[in-house]
Amino acid sequence: MLKLLNDNEIKAKRIFLQVDESSLKSTIGKRNLLGASYFMPYINLNSSIKNHMKIYDANYKYDVYFPFYRYIKYNPKIGYRELLLTLGGKKRADNFFIGLKTTFDKKNETYQFVKKYNNSLLTKIKEYAKENNIQITLYTSPYYNRKNNQEFDLFCKENNIINYTGSIKSIKYFKDLGHLNNKGARQFTLSIIKNFGL
Repeated sequence: MLKLLNDNEIKAKRIFLQVDESSLKSTIGKRNLLGASYFMPYINLNSSIKNHMKIYDANYKYDVYFPFYRYIKYNPKIGYRELLLTLGGKKRADNFFIGLKTTFDKKNETYQFVKKYNNSLLTKIKEYAKENNIQITLYTSPYYNRKNNQEFDLFCKENNIINYTGSIKSIKYFKDLGHLNNKGARQFTLSIIKNFGL
């Protein structure tokens, strides 16, 4: 994303990047399907996307040279079903996508953090930002009822990531264990605005 902004000469004083715990569990050859899906329609149109996917996409050759493969693989975001719904002016059912409505109410559920994280891509992001004079602020979003989070907290501290994982406690602000609902998103946005004087 930073490379695309640079390619298109889009400038900002400061860019906030959310660091998702699940992204840090990723390794080379295992791309995040949701994140990658946004870039797939442009994989043959932009060298930054193409070069990035060449490194991180185990299915790179299929995604580049077999267009129907990528539209099937990333169908929930860019597939023909989405195209037909858009052309027909129809919307998906509320329960078909990850929205901001609360989907759980179990107070005893906990978000379990893993024990090991991979910061190789994070390091490259920071290096690219520094080389191109891009001021980035890395932060995490809140998680509900965190457990085994000591290693993640330490990782955030060592990598200058502002850690908001435990900043919101009440279940009423969460859609599920790892996502805020509408009320929570509004409260978290106000916290970010206040904390950074935006």
